[in-house]
Amino acid sequence: MNELAQQEIGSNNEERLFLKFLLFCTDPILKKTFLITYRSFTEPAELLKQLMQRFGLDFGGKPPGEEGDKISGAATPPLPSSEEEAEKVLQKRRIKVVGVLKSWLEYYFYDFGLDKDLMDMLESFLQDICVIMKGAGPHLKKMLDRGNRYSEE
Repeated sequence: MNELAQQEIGSNNEERLFLKFLLFCTDPILKKTFLITYRSFTEPAELLKQLMQRFGLDFGGKPPGEEGDKISGAATPPLPSSEEEAEKVLQKRRIKVVGVLKSWLEYYFYDFGLDKDLMDMLESFLQDICVIMKGAGPHLKKMLDRGNRYSEE
């Protein structure tokens, strides 16, 4: 894990920790570490809800807990000045969320296989992703189907 990521993880607030994780979720080691340890401070359903919220966030407000220097040590970036900029920012957030879901399904599928309500919530979320992100959605659904087949064996 890089030094900056190690500094950013030091948090005792669930929402702040989650948002910090999303800032650095391109780091595969951090992603795996987070997915191994998140159960110590939250439930799988809460993590999925946070991902769903982050995926669909519009610029009418800030995500919970995202308050300037509390997240990254820097001032909160200004809201995008145009619809085009807003769409680019939202697309980047969605790509990060999809990356987290991919890792979660790939390495920790049992979270979903053990909880029917969580599985139903995930399937509904994946339907939304399929509509918005034509390439990523079907890929995630295939991963889910593959995990379901393995868990039934």
